[in-house]
Amino acid sequence: MRKKILVLHNSYKQYGGEDAAVEDEIELLKKDYIVDYINFKNDNPNSIQEINGLFFNFNNESIKKISSKINLFNPDILYVHNT
Repeated sequence: MRKKILVLHNSYKQYGGEDAAVEDEIELLKKDYIVDYINFKNDNPNSIQEINGLFFNFNNESIKKISSKINLFNPDILYVHNT
């Protein structure tokens, strides 16, 4: 049975080399693994929770999104591409 990998990536406002690299890596990993992907956008904060996340290095909405995906997908490996 193929292992599952959950890829986490934080993209920037403009598409760049890191975004292209993670897309290439995902395609490569799909040859041997079952891959799912969460892409966080590095947009301007628009809620008090996101602003607090900048100061306290904690984002409750991101934690919920990751936890939900982990519970649904049940990955064997978590690959954090860029933090």
